[in-house]
Amino acid sequence: MIRLLVLSVALSACGPARTAPPLERCAPAPASTHPKAARWRATLDALAVETRVSGLSVAVVDGDGLWAGTAGMADPTFDVPFEPCMPSPIFSVTKTVMTAATLSLVEAGALSLDDRVETQLSAEALRGLANADRLTVRDLIGQTSGLPDYVDTTQVLRAFDQPAQRWTNAQALDLVRGRPPLFAPGARFSYSNSNWLVLAQVLEASTGQGHDVVLRERVLERLGASRARYRPDDFDHTGIVRGLFDATGTDRFVDVTETLGRAQVGPDGGLVSDASSLATLFHGLLVERRLLSAGTHGLMETFRPTSEDVERGGWASLPGRVGYGLGLIEWTTDRFRAVGHSGDGFGYQAHAYSVPAARATVVLLANSSTPSLVPGNASWRIDRAMERLVAEVANP
Repeated sequence: MIRLLVLSVALSACGPARTAPPLERCAPAPASTHPKAARWRATLDALAVETRVSGLSVAVVDGDGLWAGTAGMADPTFDVPFEPCMPSPIFSVTKTVMTAATLSLVEAGALSLDDRVETQLSAEALRGLANADRLTVRDLIGQTSGLPDYVDTTQVLRAFDQPAQRWTNAQALDLVRGRPPLFAPGARFSYSNSNWLVLAQVLEASTGQGHDVVLRERVLERLGASRARYRPDDFDHTGIVRGLFDATGTDRFVDVTETLGRAQVGPDGGLVSDASSLATLFHGLLVERRLLSAGTHGLMETFRPTSEDVERGGWASLPGRVGYGLGLIEWTTDRFRAVGHSGDGFGYQAHAYSVPAARATVVLLANSSTPSLVPGNASWRIDRAMERLVAEVANP
């Protein structure tokens, strides 16, 4: 199997030699006035050595303001350094933003968490979907729907076999039509990207707008995430850093930006952002609480254990305990309690977590990944880097 995967990736990288891509470039940044700038710079430099991946981008927001820094390469083929303004796909971190948009609509009276999905969507839209007649909005954003996850072994192998295919939301959802439910809605937790494809349709039905418009107007613009962007059915690849994928876990990376890097996109993981905008968004949402009421935050942060199917969540190697609320992960160790989300896909990893007790937020973006979280491989090392960053934020 591994040989087939390696062959598929190798073939996806073949073709005419590419020219240097027009990566987004930054004007020279002024010297940081953040009082911990030297400390964060030293930490990032150490993590770049320890992770041994192409590039890292970090942003920290605390009571002293914003610090952002990068290390390594945005495009190692052409020796283009990773710069703070350069955007990267953030995959499942998108789920928290989708949830924030949904809860904003709930507060506006356009939706209720207990609304049945069947009252919003047509019979054709729900055709063949497990539990379609019983699903609620709460089930979708709480990952308790019982809907099978379209991102499974079969779908991943299809992506390897057809690396140039651009998956749409509709095509992805078709993969689970006719499949039996995993359990009755609300019975337990099971991470499923399919939930968010249905949720996007609910947002559109309840507002009469595209869900991309809802995301932009209700969350990105209100929380000042000026460089975060979203385009349905395809990443906005304009200026993004190159994505490097190691299929074997042996640090043999290939560039999959234009192939496998586009395999899963949409409301389950289609946002693109630089670290600073993402940190600003999460800090405004989870620390400053500028978008939602205290009561809504209480619902969002009612966490349940995720002992089942945690590997589907992209945080299987995070140490300590994890719980899931409404579109939000609670990550607890003996050194900190953080809330946020993680995301990973072919060629990229992202973590965005706030530490409420320290009134601080930290984001880590990496343009490298592996297909599984095996101790010692690149994705595992990136997760350990995030653990160190969160611990330093929590214990200044």
